[in-house]
Amino acid sequence: VDPVRHPAYRPENLRDAVLQACGRAELEACDLFDAFRRKDCQELFLRGWDDHWSSIGQALGARVLADHLHRSEFLTKETDRCYRASIEVVFG
Repeated sequence: VDPVRHPAYRPENLRDAVLQACGRAELEACDLFDAFRRKDCQELFLRGWDDHWSSIGQALGARVLADHLHRSEFLTKETDRCYRASIEVVFG
């Protein structure tokens, strides 16, 4: 979004609304916003008008979600073992 044409635009507005809705519904959410914001958006998304994640964006999203699931104790000991093994295979 062009900040000159839309000076009041805050990219975190949509994220904030989703997190608030999840909180009201007592649903856990994995927030990818900050992880994506710290990276170069030219790498994370496909080119042109296509705003789908590139392979780099997909890998980042997967890593952040996997770390979130691990920290949230959502995983059982068996899935934790598989998680650690898969992270090692995928990310080295």
